[in-house]
Amino acid sequence: MNERLQVRRVVVTAPGRNYEVGFQSGVNLITGPISTGKSSILRLLDFCFGGRSPPTYPEITKCSDVLTELLIDTETV
Repeated sequence: MNERLQVRRVVVTAPGRNYEVGFQSGVNLITGPISTGKSSILRLLDFCFGGRSPPTYPEITKCSDVLTELLIDTETV
């Protein structure tokens, strides 16, 4: 079995606002100024894939939900 896994997007719900980060197939770069959430995105993905504890950055603790959309072969989950 040769399944392919691709992260399509991460959506974070916070009071009064949603944040969405989309990913394309291939290599993706997360860039931006200091303190704009780059590490938070990576830590959220780590947690969604089985990390032991959720991220504890102050901006993340205000979030209520995280959605990670994946593409496994041809099925979106």
